[in-house]
Amino acid sequence: MRKSAAPSFRKIDHPKANVSGPHNRSVHSTSTKCNENIAPIPPENVTNSNDPPSESKLVYNVVWGKRTTKKHKTFEDDGTLTISNKTATLRGSDGNHLGSSTIKPEEIEIGSRLTVGSNDIEIIEQATGVKLPKRKADDDEVQNSETKKKSKSNPSSFQPYMVLSHSAAKKPSARINFGLERQMDYEPLIMPEPTQEHQLKFNAANRSVKEVSVIPCCARQLRPHQREGVQFLYECLMGFRHIDHVGCILADEMGLGKTLQCISVCYTLLRQGPYGLSVANRILILAPSSLVENWDKEIKKWLGQLRAYTFQIDSKHKIHDFANAKHIPFLLISYEMFTKHFDELKTVHFDIMICDEGHRLKNQAVKVSTMLNQIDCARRVILTGTPIQNDLHEFFSLVSFVNPNILGTYDEYKRFYELPILASQQPHASEWVVELGEERAKQLNELTSSFILRRTQDVNQKYLPKKQEFVVFCKQSALQRDMIEASLELYNNNDDPANGLQIIMNLKKICNHPALINAGNQTDTVTEQIRNLVPSWDGMGPFDSGKLCVLHDLLHEMRKRQEKLVLISYHTKTLDILQGWLDHLDFTHCRLDGTTPSNARSAIVEDFNNPAKDLFVFLLSAKAGGVGLNLIGASRLVLFDNDWNPASDLQAMSRIWRDGQKKEVFIYRLILAGSIEEKIFQRQLSKVALTGCVVDQSSKKEKLKLSNEELKDLFSIQIAVDECATHELLDCQCNGDGLNVEQYKEMDLPATSDPTKSLQMHELSSWQHYKYPIDSGLLAEMCMPNVSEEIAFIFRNQNDT
Repeated sequence: MRKSAAPSFRKIDHPKANVSGPHNRSVHSTSTKCNENIAPIPPENVTNSNDPPSESKLVYNVVWGKRTTKKHKTFEDDGTLTISNKTATLRGSDGNHLGSSTIKPEEIEIGSRLTVGSNDIEIIEQATGVKLPKRKADDDEVQNSETKKKSKSNPSSFQPYMVLSHSAAKKPSARINFGLERQMDYEPLIMPEPTQEHQLKFNAANRSVKEVSVIPCCARQLRPHQREGVQFLYECLMGFRHIDHVGCILADEMGLGKTLQCISVCYTLLRQGPYGLSVANRILILAPSSLVENWDKEIKKWLGQLRAYTFQIDSKHKIHDFANAKHIPFLLISYEMFTKHFDELKTVHFDIMICDEGHRLKNQAVKVSTMLNQIDCARRVILTGTPIQNDLHEFFSLVSFVNPNILGTYDEYKRFYELPILASQQPHASEWVVELGEERAKQLNELTSSFILRRTQDVNQKYLPKKQEFVVFCKQSALQRDMIEASLELYNNNDDPANGLQIIMNLKKICNHPALINAGNQTDTVTEQIRNLVPSWDGMGPFDSGKLCVLHDLLHEMRKRQEKLVLISYHTKTLDILQGWLDHLDFTHCRLDGTTPSNARSAIVEDFNNPAKDLFVFLLSAKAGGVGLNLIGASRLVLFDNDWNPASDLQAMSRIWRDGQKKEVFIYRLILAGSIEEKIFQRQLSKVALTGCVVDQSSKKEKLKLSNEELKDLFSIQIAVDECATHELLDCQCNGDGLNVEQYKEMDLPATSDPTKSLQMHELSSWQHYKYPIDSGLLAEMCMPNVSEEIAFIFRNQNDT
């Protein structure tokens, strides 16, 4: 197999295989109707490309460009090459005659390059829907010739989608049937027909309505929730759901296959349309730099045999090259590269725009959001697992990006929706305020649900192995306790709010390891005062951090069991300490953070996932690479610290429980008991309520309330040794032995509950609770048999699938 060396585009490799059914059509063709030239081929017409050619006319799919002496050729368009009586005739995708030449039969080979007339061509594949060269009939074929003739006259007996694989090409009788082989487990995915209103507006020529279906090689792989997602995307992008708005948000949680759903619907619209013409020619896909290569791989994986091309912008591949290469439908670019090349990109028309990890567009004022709104493209898709991260203003920004003006101006939205909803969430809101807020939340949900689709991990659980989650409250070391007490004393004696913020940042560092106070270049007075409390580097060790004590035992036990671990932190200085510690222990590891080049990230992930590679720990920065990475080579994951934004933690912790994982998964969230980390964790749980309130009305169980007293007490940290303040806020009466956990079946608080203490945290209320001293059997199962004295409390959740 040969690859085009043209520098102006990235081309998908093509197998030396005969492709029939719709596979032989140009991905960029917009002039042909969706069902034209797709003729089912009888089985006997499928042939091996190595067989001797017959005297029949041969047709090949090719790419062509004007003849040039350049070493790296740039092809302009798709075409067909017809060979009859040693004469080769080249025609473009529009059927126009482009030239003829005499061709020797031995020159015809899949992947070869030839000159026809004044054009250079590359042969991609042998076309179908025409009479192909036949194999030499064996005895069985001769005996059954009459049966074959009958099958030719009966179209219902044809096998409509047939491909000859690489391995099967050596055996003339071996075939892979993409149409009938899996009839038992595959149903065609037919898209909905346009509404009458849509036809009146967009089908003025009164063309007949065509059936639009997803290509079988994609549709066969789609799970039920993904088939629903593809139909949702199609209806939104076509305007079937809202005649004046063609944008949408696919807000599935991590690991549900948002990429495959988008690829399926994009290729469908590149090929077909309800009125006979294809809907799209050019598709812009924006993603974080760490995910651009992943998109390229996924498109090749699913569309590799369909000649779908991708283009990535870099120092050698420019925007004008993409603009001139009309046969390349996909432009893949990072958000950073987009802002750099915006002036050129805005001159190119795109039919569909997909923004992966699109929650970064939550602020309309940021540069990338402002630029994206100037791109000439109405069909916009945001992919995000977290449509609401912090507040309803961000939700407005995302909705307004995909469907401008559907919510009016922000002032109108704030007055009508945001303020009443937020007021109803307050702990002591009056009855009429609560009723108004619930009514406005319901109205907002009804308005946006037509173009926002959200599914949780629940739909994917049956495909994944068992998962256990642990929130581990680690006891403070003596040094941590002394430094936290001294820092709080500085906080209480300091009237400058700026200094208070600096103290909070230092408190978070102390939770990871006191040595982090000495890291960095802070020169403020507060930091210097805290640094005076810290021993020298030589006087500190790993056991001066309560969380490192727990992690130390986990790593040694995992090494004995030959399991792999993903270790995540939000701070590079923390990763530096962890990396030095792993070096000291002689544990093999790799690292991915903001300094890792984009082109090196995929190789690091592949090496770690390879069981033959001796890489024990994957050090990961949650900010640089916590999203979109599939680290299924590990069976355990540790989130070493937490973030104010719950969505960031959820994304970071989803790296190993994904498609392809075969082992039971253990996820640990380490929190320093009685510290600011525990307060952050409690505040996270209050933010989750917004998503359930607006995006998913069925998730009202996630709603919770923090009292005013608790909000004021957010930073009044208590130094607890064996108690868990979070468990106390649950008002749970369990024994702390993992049994008799009170189940909150109703969201309304009992009349006797104390509203200043009751925290409606449904998920934690239904988890198992273990208090100090921790059960030894549980610790052994958690791979931490020797740290009973280092842990104050554990919340445990088991997912038995």
